Amino acid sequence: MKQLILIMSLALSINAYAQDDKTVTLVASGQGKTQDEAKQNALRSAIEQAFGTFISSKTEILNDNLIKDEIVSVANGNIQKFEIISEVQIPNGGYATSLKATVSVTKLTSFVESKGVVVEFKGSLFSFNINQLILNEANESKAIEEITSTTLNIISKSFYGTILPKDPFLKSGNIYTLPYEIEIHTNENINSAVKYLSDNLNKLSLTNNQVNDYVKLKKPIYEIILISPNSPIDGKFAYKNRPNVSYCPIATPNYNPSSCEFHSIYLRNKLSYDLLIQFLNKSYNEVFKFKINTDNNLVLNIDEINKTNCNNNYKMDLANGLIPFASPNLKYKGEFPIILPNSDYLCNGASWNNEGFATINKSLAKYFCNRRSSNSSNVPFLVLLIHQYQKDGLVYQLYGSSNILLSDLGKISNIKIDYLK
Repeated sequence: MKQLILIMSLALSINAYAQDDKTVTLVASGQGKTQDEAKQNALRSAIEQAFGTFISSKTEILNDNLIKDEIVSVANGNIQKFEIISEVQIPNGGYATSLKATVSVTKLTSFVESKGVVVEFKGSLFSFNINQLILNEANESKAIEEITSTTLNIISKSFYGTILPKDPFLKSGNIYTLPYEIEIHTNENINSAVKYLSDNLNKLSLTNNQVNDYVKLKKPIYEIILISPNSPIDGKFAYKNRPNVSYCPIATPNYNPSSCEFHSIYLRNKLSYDLLIQFLNKSYNEVFKFKINTDNNLVLNIDEINKTNCNNNYKMDLANGLIPFASPNLKYKGEFPIILPNSDYLCNGASWNNEGFATINKSLAKYFCNRRSSNSSNVPFLVLLIHQYQKDGLVYQLYGSSNILLSDLGKISNIKIDYLK
């Protein structure tokens, strides 16, 4: 009985409810050739989700030409109000809009009935509240999927690379090694992507009261720890030696960790959490989606990345930078390793005063460890660095080499980085 009361109170705390008008509030996004078209598509998405949950599973009704445009009009009351969360221009054309809309289920029911549509289910108070919980969880993951997809679209147009070749040397026979330095930088699109994702994640977060209600119901929640530097970063790292190990340098970011803001948002759906992890891996891969091309149409493979040998059994890649949305507690599996902190060592036998962390700043470690001691240890979490870049900010730098036949080497006069479309 207590749990039933909690379910009802939770639903009522999420959206206001009156006897003659049931409403739900949803986060939705849409794309279009213009900002207005993107907004209308986002509003229509909110309507479709509410319609499918509370009125009819036959959402194709909403594609009827008689009602598909009229149904999203604020004037008819189906949309009681809406708030624009973020509007962004997509690099390859068009706009994406995300918004929070309050839909009147009562008026939407009357509206479609006036068009001759027979509804399947209107819902009692209790079933309405249960369905509202289900809708909120489904809406959250749908919003995350759409928002991350748009963000990836922008990220794919956010990088450019430069390459500085060095003097080649003979490797063996007629094969020469061409060493070079590669730098990957960001253009102005990246900050639009960062803002778009950040704004939407903050709007999707459960409130403190909702978090408490979910805990009482023993429903799972998922914590996302957002770290935001107070000013745009350049992405560069400086190297310094490990304590008492002069021959093994570690990378330290060129921004002041004490100037970062830390806060947590909470999501209600495991799928939302998984979608964010998928997004991070995909955004990571976008950084390295390039080819090394020459003026004679020869594509060079990166055959070796230079490394520093530390105490004979530990090698560290000479790479530095800070990728967009870097997540310290994800272990990336890719062709190019990034020097990132490993959360396994943050609080297990190590102190945030330990200078041995490769790119962990003390503020992150301290926040993480305090969070672990003050919150339930069984709440899944994800650490996400939400950072704006300075103009042409460095994302990644590596010192590598390619092995080339002498006959091909003699034909090369120009070499460049081309990102794949």
